[in-house]
Amino acid sequence: MNLYEILHVSQDAPEEIIKLAYKGLAQKYHPDRYKGNDANEIMVKIREAYETLIDPEKRKNYDTFLAEQARRKQQQEEYVKRQQQEEFIRSQRAAFDQQNRTSSNSQSEQQAQNKDSKSFKMNISIDVPNSFSIFSPFIKLKNWIISKKKVFIQVGSTCIALALIITLAVAATAYMNNLSVKTDAEAITAAEEAISAAEVVETGVDYNLTNSELTNYGEAVAADEGFDPAEEAVAAAKAADAADLAASNTYNSDVGNNSVEVAKNSKKSTLAPDKVLITKAVREFEAVLSLSGIIGVKEIVQKCYTDINSNKEYCLYLDYSARIFDANYAYEMNTEPNEFFAEQLFLERTFVNYYLPMNILDMDEVNKHLMDSYYAILPVLKKQFSQ
Repeated sequence: MNLYEILHVSQDAPEEIIKLAYKGLAQKYHPDRYKGNDANEIMVKIREAYETLIDPEKRKNYDTFLAEQARRKQQQEEYVKRQQQEEFIRSQRAAFDQQNRTSSNSQSEQQAQNKDSKSFKMNISIDVPNSFSIFSPFIKLKNWIISKKKVFIQVGSTCIALALIITLAVAATAYMNNLSVKTDAEAITAAEEAISAAEVVETGVDYNLTNSELTNYGEAVAADEGFDPAEEAVAAAKAADAADLAASNTYNSDVGNNSVEVAKNSKKSTLAPDKVLITKAVREFEAVLSLSGIIGVKEIVQKCYTDINSNKEYCLYLDYSARIFDANYAYEMNTEPNEFFAEQLFLERTFVNYYLPMNILDMDEVNKHLMDSYYAILPVLKKQFSQ
């Protein structure tokens, strides 16, 4: 639920409507009137939404964030759709190959049966006296056939040769058709991959906050005397999930034409950043960076994802620490940004290696976890490099 939904106003609502909405909700959920146990949490969310949307600069930044979040969600959906299309093409190709193998086996069995039938021969000889006139025509026919033996042999050889030529021509035509179908399928796959790569280049956008926004965030955290936005966001998310759970214990995620039941008769998972893993990941990132540079960090991230015994959540925080540094601090520390940690590659890498294996396909939940992790990693990253 975004800030506009919290205040029950549209995204283009004027300032007067926002004030009226805040006033009405504040009166409704004031702890003196609203008897629910979550009155304070609701009031905190209402106040934060109002303070953000009533400030033109903050509202502009938040609208930009919503637009970027929608783009990010669309890119993730397109990525999953492409993966399903490629899997479908591979399955169709495998079925086609299996069908060809079955047809070839049937032809081999038929040829073996024909060969067995041709090997059966019968020789019959009848000796009849010449005086027995009823057999005279047959005897003459026999003598004529013997006299034309060479002609029959030549005609038979010619027929056999023609049959072999026709059989070879049919087999060659079938083979070329099969090869053509396979080549077409491979060409389609290659074309789809090329189009996907072109779309990534054309639509690649860096969704990071600016340096001034990062500075403002750090000052806000220091001024609030221990107020932690990440913890507040997690608490708000848990409250929203509790309300959703009361209405329904299940939710489904549709991917393409396949409906994947993600959680059946169980609570919808709420991802929250693990501060212990984050601190450990930032320290390892800083150590590897100081010893072997950003190339060393790239190698350690790849090794973490490919190691079957590694904690993939820790790998994500290690990858995200490098991503934030590469986007915001590389130039300040005289380091060239590395393409490996670009926005699009980072999103695809984390989705394939962490969220997809956990069956987390709800893009709102993925984006919220990424944003909460960003605000949790950033202070630790600043503190580590300030030392």
